[in-house]
Amino acid sequence: MKRRETGLPFLWNTLFVAVTLLAPRSEAQDAKRTFASPGVFELGGSASYSYNQPVVNGKTSDGTHAIAVTPFIGYFVADGLEVVANPLGFSYSKTGSQTQMDLRLLGGLAYNLKVQPGIYPFIEGLAGFTSRTSDSGGGETTVSGFSWGGRGGVKFAVTSHGMVNVGVQYLQVTLSPSGANERNGTNELSVSAGFTVWL
Repeated sequence: MKRRETGLPFLWNTLFVAVTLLAPRSEAQDAKRTFASPGVFELGGSASYSYNQPVVNGKTSDGTHAIAVTPFIGYFVADGLEVVANPLGFSYSKTGSQTQMDLRLLGGLAYNLKVQPGIYPFIEGLAGFTSRTSDSGGGETTVSGFSWGGRGGVKFAVTSHGMVNVGVQYLQVTLSPSGANERNGTNELSVSAGFTVWL
């Protein structure tokens, strides 16, 4: 099975340089800054376990299970309001001799509510693009299309600048071939846990 180069080292190096250049501040400014306040970056990622229900010509069938790893980037534009991106999320599943790999790019808006110090329930609206490569032993096939959905959960402060998060996510993934009259793709329900730092 062929593996594709994702360019992750370049992505992380670029991200580090961007954060370093875009978020300079003095110690006095840092002392006033709190999580979910304007100008704060949130960086990290999560791992998830999902149930994926295939949709073929508008009809669902028995689903499969998958494990995914997703990096996370967020920037707060107002109190609690965050622009988010899940760049180059990767998931993998195997059923018998068939393997399936998804590469996904999602973005959207999130709202983080401070209910008490160190506890932030959140909700995200997400939309983006999914590319799926399948191999059943007779060669690889790749399809791609639009994805949308949302995620909700809670973030817990575990250090002065570190957050653990747990959440539930739903995504509707459309991967219809050209000329299809009915939807093809998957309905995905997943649970996740992750860690982020804020700067």
